Amino acid sequence: MDDCIRFKDKLHEWVDGELVDGDADEVDLHLTLCPDCADTARAIEHMKLLVQAKARPARVPQGLQEKVRQAITIESSRQSYRRRWTGRKMIPFATAAAILLVIFSSLNPFSTSQHSELQASVGEFVFDSHLRSIHGDDGPRWFFEGAESAAARISSELTVSSVNLPNPEGSLRGVSFLQMGDLRIAKVFYQLGSECLSIFVIPRGPEVQDGCLCIKKGRNFAVYCVPGESVCYLFATTQDAKQCQDWFRSCCCEDETPAEKPLG
Repeated sequence: MDDCIRFKDKLHEWVDGELVDGDADEVDLHLTLCPDCADTARAIEHMKLLVQAKARPARVPQGLQEKVRQAITIESSRQSYRRRWTGRKMIPFATAAAILLVIFSSLNPFSTSQHSELQASVGEFVFDSHLRSIHGDDGPRWFFEGAESAAARISSELTVSSVNLPNPEGSLRGVSFLQMGDLRIAKVFYQLGSECLSIFVIPRGPEVQDGCLCIKKGRNFAVYCVPGESVCYLFATTQDAKQCQDWFRSCCCEDETPAEKPLG
């Protein structure tokens, strides 16, 4: 008990990576031996991530898109009397169009522009939603007898051609539909033993490349993206990252045979 009290005082610094090597190793060892302190460390890390996600400013300021449209209209009225257009006269329109392109691209979470920042934004959204499930603040709104009926409903709701869902026996709890920017996405809830698991299904854009991609990771969690035929599967979990990656790829990748096996 005394050891637990002593180590719990250091957990915030440990989560932030502020402990010196010797102290950090000592905390690491204690967390492998004490499940209660390990749970406390995980809760601290989750709360810090949730606060960071909520503090992230919006990528596109409110009203900016409308202001750019107004700028284009003004430029159009100024130039309307000119009958002939040259490259020089097109500069105001090209500039405004470029600004709009940046704005519209930012609404697509898998746009190739500002790729790393957009990946981080999607990862924050997904893991924030996953945290709400862990803490009991979010649950499924639609319930199905199995993965096939759930996948069919998701395909219909998102207007996509093909959705594959893993189906470990008795683990699929249900589905909710969320709004992420202009995208409507599906959140699939699983319970594998004591582990909450979330899979997010998002319509796939034409610029998305194949291959499993880790878009967010930490000590006790990971968010992976695996593109399918018409959708991308985003996978959030607090389990071991590599273990979950292997399971997720075998279940959701359309070029592999689905495997119905639990984590661990």
